Amino acid sequence: MAGGGEGSSAGLEICGVRKAFPDPKRPDGRLNVLDGIDLAVPAGRFFALVGPSGSGKSTLLDIVAGLVRPDAGTVHFSGAPIDGRPGTAAYMMQDDLLFPWQTIREHVALPLLVRGVRRREALRQAEAILRDFGLGAFVDRYPSALSGGMRQRAALARALVQGTALVLLDEPFGRLDALTRASLQEWLEGVYRRERRTILMVTHDVEEALYLADRIVVFSPRPARVVDVVEVPFDRPRTRSLRADGAFVRLKAALLERLLALLPEPGDRPASAPFR
Repeated sequence: MAGGGEGSSAGLEICGVRKAFPDPKRPDGRLNVLDGIDLAVPAGRFFALVGPSGSGKSTLLDIVAGLVRPDAGTVHFSGAPIDGRPGTAAYMMQDDLLFPWQTIREHVALPLLVRGVRRREALRQAEAILRDFGLGAFVDRYPSALSGGMRQRAALARALVQGTALVLLDEPFGRLDALTRASLQEWLEGVYRRERRTILMVTHDVEEALYLADRIVVFSPRPARVVDVVEVPFDRPRTRSLRADGAFVRLKAALLERLLALLPEPGDRPASAPFR
């Protein structure tokens, strides 16, 4: 395990990002969440972000997505500032956010319609990506008729149809059962190899991070700092047999040990706060 990471003007560059939220229960009235985050994700690479619950991982994604402004620091993608500028990144949150009254084709077409694409063309592009994602037979189904895994694939299709080079994933499979989650991890690995977009993913699943990512970024407890960047040494394509490989199992154990070492003793743990 080693800290750091190469920079790239064509990738995602996060420099000195700090963020605090109002908290009237604290003496200074502020809850410090991010404490000077520095991270460089080269273009076309897949990075996973892990760390204790409540350490600010999702807050960082919100900042990169332009939904939340940092108190200090900058975020650049392809050399241009993107903090405070929504629309540069495709963002898939934990919930699929599918409306019950829309078909999945209409859902996937929505970002294109918002950008001004004509309805017929937006629906055509939506159907095309849904077919690529194995959902061609379900384009006119409503969310209630889909399994959890199919809904998550539709949500990811909606994110990727925008064509952005930067993709943010926040626990995309965290609410699925273990078998469906493993299947979709294999599917996403294939999508990444085909698309080669720049991906930053938050996950609490160390095995998922190892299976999908090129590097794993370890956050400290709140206020978060980057305490480690771990190179994942496994070649692509990655198959399900990798999970039983001795090197994979040993690295998973080492990462779990690293994360557990960051936690305070049980009696010293503060009450959880509603920040992500």
